[in-house]
Formats: sequence, structure tokens, C-alpha cells
Amino acid sequence: MHYRGTIPPWTVSLQRVGEGSFSVEGCTLDFRRSTERRHFSFHKPFAALEAFAADPDCDGVIYADPDVVFLAPWEFIGEWLEAGVALCLDSSFPFIFHRHPWREVWRRLISQTAGAEPIEDHAPIYANSGFFGVLRRDIEFLDRWVDLTRGFETQGGDTAKFCQEERHRAIICDQDLLAATLMLWPGEVSALGPEGMGFNDCFLVLVHDVESPKPWVRRFLMEALVGRKPTAGSSFYLKFCDAPIAGLAWWTVLRKKFSFRCAELITMVWKR
Repeated sequence: MHYRGTIPPWTVSLQRVGEGSFSVEGCTLDFRRSTERRHFSFHKPFAALEAFAADPDCDGVIYADPDVVFLAPWEFIGEWLEAGVALCLDSSFPFIFHRHPWREVWRRLISQTAGAEPIEDHAPIYANSGFFGVLRRDIEFLDRWVDLTRGFETQGGDTAKFCQEERHRAIICDQDLLAATLMLWPGEVSALGPEGMGFNDCFLVLVHDVESPKPWVRRFLMEALVGRKPTAGSSFYLKFCDAPIAGLAWWTVLRKKFSFRCAELITMVWKR
């Protein structure tokens, strides 16, 4: 796990087994300080490659955003990765047409960075970068993602921040570069649809609360008073946020759960 500044304070409740390493439910949680200027989101493929390099016995790497909750058993996740690079389609743009203007920009980036023509076997899918899984046999996928990210930076692209208000642009976030990588990847891809992250209210594998603000800072009761219903994603987050790693203080969790329940009751009769 990469971090800037200091190691998160919630690690005090964990068993320390080394410098920056903690034991959790039989697993080891390692923290690595990041000195990169790059925004953490753009750094994902770099961090995944670092994880492979740090452990020669590592068979695969799974990345998940902090607002993602796992529902499916690990046996399923392992089978998923065996089928190819594991991805979930995005909630807003699950498919982008072959001649979409964004793809024209991605093709130019591929040509200028990789010196190759796009393969496009996996177009027109567009994945959410909040989760991905890659086996060591598919590590070249990460190499290509890293190459395109560096190519984008070389051309003056800013990877230090997001520019969500400029969504007309072809590259504003890491998942645009992920989409470009898919246009260059000859290997297998195993992509779940909107059910993969619960975007269609079908909660089977993962739950990704893409709403803003995030559940750990959301004021559910205040939002309910103006008619905003709490999301299912926040419900799953609150259900699992206190174990086996307590990311929030126990009294904060109790307060948020109480606020969430009150918000549910209020929005049963009052919502926008």
C-alpha cells in the first residue's frame, strides 16, 4: 500500500511485524512511501509492477479503490484473473464507439508512444479503473499501461491531478489511459458488466460507491433532510468498515450507521 506523509493512524490497532509491515487476519499489509509527483490514480500500474518486483513468488496483483467492497469469495476472484486481465465496465461510459473522437486521440498516443498500430481486440469496452487484477503471465499489460502514461506525460499531459470538469477531453484520468492500453493489448481480458461493481443495483462481486462525497465523510442525515437518499454503496461500506481493519474510530462508525439509518427512514417519505 502506497502512502504519502505518515502511515495512516488506524494502523495502531494492527500487529506490527516489521518496518511499515502489519499482520491482518493471517495476511501481511506492507506500506511503501511514495515520492512520486504523479496522482495516486495515475500511479496504479507503476505500483502494481513494484508489487510484482518486490515479491518474485507473487502470482498476481489486485488493485481496488478505497471505496470498493468485495462481496464475492476469493475463489471467484482467482478464477476471474485466470480468464484474463480482470476489469469492470464503467458506470457512465461502459462502451465507447470505435470512431469516437476520444479513441482518435488514444490512437495517436499509441502510435507516438509505442510506435505500433492499435490491435483493438477489446474495443469498444471502457473499464472503471477502481479495480483491476493482473496475473504475472499478463504483466506486459501493466508495462504497456506504464509506457502510455509516460508517453502522455512526455507530451505535456498532467498526471498530478484530475480534471473531471473537462470531460470532453480524451484523457483526464487514469482510466482513459487504461482504455488506450486495452487498444494495444493482444492478450485475454475478462470484463464484467455493470453488475461487477453494483452499478445496476445487482450486488454480486464488488460494490463501488462512486458517489461524492465518499461514505467516510458523507453526512447522511443532513443530506436526507434535503431529499437525498443514501446509496447502497454507502450501506455496504458501513457494514464492513470496522473489521478486520478499523478505518474509522468505533464511535464514528456507530454515529455514521445511526445517521445512515435515520436517513433511510426519512427518505422513505421525503426524497428528491
